[in-house]
Amino acid sequence: SALVVAIVITSIDLQTRLASSVLIGLQRNDLYAIFQTAGAALLFLGVTLGFRLGMGLRGFAAVMTLGPTFAALCSWVSYRRLLPKPSLRWARPDWPLFRQMIGYSLSTILYAAGAVVLYQTMKFLAALRCGGPAAAGQMGLAISLAQTLSVVFTPAVGVLHSRVGQLHGEGRLAEVPPLLERAFLVLGLLLVPSVVFLVVDARAIFGAWVGGSLDAATLMQLAATTRLLFVGHAFYIAALPLYYALLGVGEHRVFGLGMLGIAVLNTLLGWLATSVSPRIETLAAVYGLLMLALAAGVTGPAGLRRFQLPLRLLEFLSQRRTFAF
Repeated sequence: SALVVAIVITSIDLQTRLASSVLIGLQRNDLYAIFQTAGAALLFLGVTLGFRLGMGLRGFAAVMTLGPTFAALCSWVSYRRLLPKPSLRWARPDWPLFRQMIGYSLSTILYAAGAVVLYQTMKFLAALRCGGPAAAGQMGLAISLAQTLSVVFTPAVGVLHSRVGQLHGEGRLAEVPPLLERAFLVLGLLLVPSVVFLVVDARAIFGAWVGGSLDAATLMQLAATTRLLFVGHAFYIAALPLYYALLGVGEHRVFGLGMLGIAVLNTLLGWLATSVSPRIETLAAVYGLLMLALAAGVTGPAGLRRFQLPLRLLEFLSQRRTFAF
């Protein structure tokens, strides 16, 4: 019954997601971030109070599913204030534009499906090949910690989507390469030390998080798994500027297909690798290698070709070295 509640509320909530997309398209990520943060705080408060008042599984499912609705409603009110009145009137559907939107959305759906298949099958393989539900739970913990990198870096890089889309619409794509150069510089300065810190201190982080409920051997296994996931996720994040730039010009299908293909390949290679070494570290190592392949073999070449970045990046780095000396 809790699943039915979650499905019904989600089907209603999905209709409100357009408001958040419009607000981001207006480049008001600051407002969107405020609404998301406030919604998360309210969600935490609702769950905490609900459990104290005896909330059951159905109530928990309803609260968790309704959580994103707050940000969507705030976004709806905001974009109606920001947009001119004529743009809010009813109009006949523009079918060519609708078909274009469907094609654009399909690439995003492929990427989302790839991400779901990728992470869920890793937990499935951990349960099936590496020790049952306990191994699946440990893999889930490691994935959750590794994905904290996305929580920090994805919103920061995601602003490229709306900005590149604006430049594309105004016919100013020549300004995209310098924008990407700055994005890569800032991302590198923040991502590299963050990953090094998390890789070195993964054992201490898990010890502080769940150390009291796990034995030393399990903690070591979790730390080793998470280190490999951190490295693989770093490759994925390093390519995000190119992904969002391609998304801004509507040419991100290669990344959607690549993510789905990598997810399927990760499942196949994970199955084969765990037949030799049935450990969750093996699954993490396969994931890391395939994230490197996705960034270096799919997203990187597609973005570099589209925005003619190889020579520009070399020139940019040489200028920085000259300035440093």
